[in-house]
Amino acid sequence: MYPWKDATSLTSHYQKHCVVQADVPGCASEGDYCNKANAVINDVTAAGSQIKHLSGGRTAYYNALTNDLVIEQSGAIQTYFRPGAGQTYVNNLS
Repeated sequence: MYPWKDATSLTSHYQKHCVVQADVPGCASEGDYCNKANAVINDVTAAGSQIKHLSGGRTAYYNALTNDLVIEQSGAIQTYFRPGAGQTYVNNLS
């Protein structure tokens, strides 16, 4: 299981993506949010799943069918959300 980058980042991303913007549904807690992010990473063989290597040693895990995007760096989750522009957003990551 990938840990979150740090507790402060987990809290701010959870608040932003699960509470305020609500673009990641079904997260009742920071733990749920982290578990859902890990599910995206761990299910890279699912239909629609993609892996993209980014600058700075980051890796994007994206599922085009669910529009879930997780960015990981050095074995830690940096963010998880559903980009409004979907695949176009992912294509523009570098």
